[in-house]
Amino acid sequence: MVDDHCHSRQARRNCLCTQWPAADVTEKPAITPENWKAEVWDPLVAHVTSTYAKGACFVTVEVCWTNAEGNFMSQPIFFKWCPDSGVPVKQKMLAGSCFQSIKRKLDIQGVTPEISQASELDVNKFAALAKLAGWVAIQ
Repeated sequence: MVDDHCHSRQARRNCLCTQWPAADVTEKPAITPENWKAEVWDPLVAHVTSTYAKGACFVTVEVCWTNAEGNFMSQPIFFKWCPDSGVPVKQKMLAGSCFQSIKRKLDIQGVTPEISQASELDVNKFAALAKLAGWVAIQ
């Protein structure tokens, strides 16, 4: 499966859509704030940190949570993963400039975290980096 936005060989290699195909929605339960971490975040973090341990990638994820008042909250977050070690400097610079170009081209507003350490992918640290309003820490 290759989406229309993955035209070049480099884009196809770095695009998660070509390596992590969407699951059939009938096979999985509906995503709720209660199961979002286990069903979406944990598999995403495992995939990104293992597949891109020595490379950069761009990720878009829909973050779901319940705020302190008990209201359902949801926000798409676009972020860059580029580990500090193991990635050549040229690739880091290319990923950084591409990230800025993509944000401008897609007119992405708001916070777009640039993650370089696996510890920053802890769901609560990530929520702080993404400045998610009303985030209540998940255990």
